Amino acid sequence: MKHIVSISFTSSALNVDTRFRFLGEEFRISHFGSDFDIQVMRSLVERFDGAADVIALQGLHPSIRIGRKTITHS
Repeated sequence: MKHIVSISFTSSALNVDTRFRFLGEEFRISHFGSDFDIQVMRSLVERFDGAADVIALQGLHPSIRIGRKTITHS
């Protein structure tokens, strides 16, 4: 089973964990809102790093600072 973790900068009131089959393969999507707290997003990334097949981040500002690097989305 492929596990996709979606982490957004929005409310955690809409968190969901669902499973489905697509083209004969089973998928699990876990969505977590961070309640507009970048530290919560960071802890969720650390929690699922290496455990999920994909981690998707949503709702971030175009420029974010991760550690000592500033990353700007084009």
